[in-house]
Order: sequence, then structure tokens, then C-alpha cells
Amino acid sequence: MAYIDSLQEYLDFYEKNGYLQGNLLVLDKGEPIIRKSYGLASLEYGIENSSKTKFMIGSLTKSFTSMLIFILQEQELLQINEPVQKYLKDFPNSSEMTIYHCLTCTTGIPDFTASDDFWKKEMRLPQTLDEMIDGFKDKERLFESGSQYSYSSSDYLILTKIIELVTGVSYEAALKQYILEPLGMKDTGCLNEQRVVDDLADSYSYWEKEIKTAKTNLSFPLGAYGMYSTLHDLQLWSQATQENQLITEDSSNELFEPFRDTYACGWDIGQLMGQYCRQYMGVIDGFFSSIRQFPEKDFTVIFLSNQAVIPVTTITKQIAEIRFGKKYTAPIEEKLDLPEELQAELVGKYVSDNTDISFELTSTNDRLYLQIPKKYDVLYKFELVLLKSASGFTFLRAAKIDETLRITKDALIYKDVNGILSQFRKTEDIPNL
Repeated sequence: MAYIDSLQEYLDFYEKNGYLQGNLLVLDKGEPIIRKSYGLASLEYGIENSSKTKFMIGSLTKSFTSMLIFILQEQELLQINEPVQKYLKDFPNSSEMTIYHCLTCTTGIPDFTASDDFWKKEMRLPQTLDEMIDGFKDKERLFESGSQYSYSSSDYLILTKIIELVTGVSYEAALKQYILEPLGMKDTGCLNEQRVVDDLADSYSYWEKEIKTAKTNLSFPLGAYGMYSTLHDLQLWSQATQENQLITEDSSNELFEPFRDTYACGWDIGQLMGQYCRQYMGVIDGFFSSIRQFPEKDFTVIFLSNQAVIPVTTITKQIAEIRFGKKYTAPIEEKLDLPEELQAELVGKYVSDNTDISFELTSTNDRLYLQIPKKYDVLYKFELVLLKSASGFTFLRAAKIDETLRITKDALIYKDVNGILSQFRKTEDIPNL
């Protein structure tokens, strides 16, 4: 396989710079090209990530929930085009809102995680599934059901409730009966606020160094983002979804058919370098996961991380790009001492005329730091190291994430983890980050 050397060079460079943390699997024609663990599952106890490590998978749970719904349809316990009101009789304005609308996030119901108080307060409070649904069922709809797409975990809590009603068992029991046990997924399940799960990684954020991340109360996520799993089990899951092991080919085609935009039923469908791609990602409590399937090429990448700042979706994308012909050559860099005068000159706030991003460079104990918001506007702080490239220009490279700042006479050229360049200038006109 001609791409292997390029892929290995990419992974070696990322590992050397500390840009990988978690478990990575690359499958080509069913064979594991890369199966490797990086970093620690527990910083406090010095426990390394390993093949046995379990990770919370966040919204990857939604693909399991959608599969459960299609299995129950084939069992004739429900029909996806039936109205939600048939099952949740006191749910207002749901006679025209179908199970399929929930599967495709087209109900118009606002996402409960987008409420102003959710991440500040509600995420930490124990709530039942019924209490969660009661909290959003009366909210004004964003649009008429079926007319638009808007990502909503609320839709998947409704599906969780319907699954429990038609099966007569808990969501977790239905998941085990219809998916986990048939596939032999012995290290996958649902978390709650009390259960102790062996080999479950702890999770972290980043501020100059690894820090603990805020935790969600796990009494209610269930079919929206409540599962944990391992690399091995997700390999079984990925294979099952591509080989129609759980549902018929006709049902599978419907499950993976986009309805509005690129969103199908718990999966996002698109193209990457001209290749048909099915992918999804999950983010919860410092865990970040990504799966990308290229069924026509029998190629799959899965990355599970327990560090919030690791851009796993970018990494799985870049690995796939290398597989499909994009050559990667690791940069040649020489570390330099950062002069005090330059450090003092760089400290300040920066804005760009062609992006909404702003950041601040600060100095502490003769070290230079980048403070910048990332996904969901969470603020991170990375140490910067001065380097010289093989071609002779100087730049700053961030710790923990593959981003750089090139120093020019009039500006800083910021290159983000996706390779996008933006020019920044110093300003005093933005508030403290």
C-alpha cells in the first residue's frame, strides 16, 4: 500500500509533538493498518491508554439509536413514518411530527443542549428522561417539521422514550438485546451517574497543561449521547453497519439516505476527495470521538480521545486524505531561543479582517502562551515555541495542537489545524478573552 509511509510519517510527527491522545484504528480491506494507543487514560495514576480502555463516545450514540429504531421497524413494533403523538400522547403539536423527523433532526424542536443555562447549570443536575422531555416539549418550534434540518439532541431523547415504550424495557436493555449482544460488543454500554465501569478513561481539557474537565450528570443522555465503547467494539459496529448484519439492505439504504442537507439518520453523508463517506463525531465531557467509513473502498478510520482539544475529526479526515492520494511530508524544524525583546513585542491581543476569531498572546515566567477559543467557544491556553523552518522563516508552534503563528514584519500569519491561513494584527479594541 503506497500510502503507508506517508501515513506513518504523519503519525510520527503528530506523536512526537504530543498531538495525539487516545486510541486510533485505521482499517483497509478489513485489515488493521494502524491500531495504536497514545497518551494516558489517567494522568493522576499514570495509566496509559490501551486496547482495553473504554471511552465515552458522545453523539456517536445517535447512530446506535437510529439503528435500534430501524430494527424495531423490521420487528413491526413501530413505523418510522408514524407520528410521535401515537407514542407520546401528551406531546403538543406532534401529530405531524414523525419518528423519521426525529431521526433526521428535522422536527424543529430546539436542542436542549443549546439553552442558555444548560452548560452552566442543568448539565450537572440529575434528571429523568421524562423530566428532560417535559423541559423542551412546550418550546416554540424553530420551523415546521420536515422542512429544515437543525441538529438536536432533543429529537434523540424522544426516540429514546419511544424505544422504551415499544420494547417495554430500558433503552440500555434494548440496546444490549438488539445490537450489543448479537454483535459481541462486550465492552460497550450506557453510563449513568452511579455505575463504575472498569477501564473507563478519565477525560481532560487544556490550560497551559492538562486540566480536569467539567462532567455532565449521566442520568439522562441515554440515546442522545450516553454510551461508552472501545476501539475493538466500534470495529465490530462499523463492520456490522457496512455489511447489513442487523437490518436488511433496503432498511440500511434508507437509514443512510440524507434527508435535509447532508444529515441522514444519526450519520452525516458526504464526499471526501471524490470518495463517498459516512461519518459521525461525538463530544462529551472532554471525550472526543470520530468515525469515518468509506464503504466503496472498504476503508475506515476510528479515533477515540480523552482530551477535549485533540481535533479528532480533522485527524481522521487527514488520514483519509493520505489514503486517497494526498502525500504528507513532515516539516523540518529547528528550535530557537525566544528573545525577551521579541516575546515582549508579541504580547497583546490580535484580530483578523477576514475571520471572526480573535486571540491573545500572554507571557508568564519567560514563556509565551496563546489563548484562543476553540470548538463551542471554549477557551484554551497553549505554550508557544519559537522554531525556524528548513526554508529559513521563523514561526511559533503551539503545544498539544498542530497550529502555528508565522512572524512577519507587519502581522502574524495564523495557520489552524485544518491548514487555513489567516492574517492577524495587534489591537487594543477587543475585550479580555
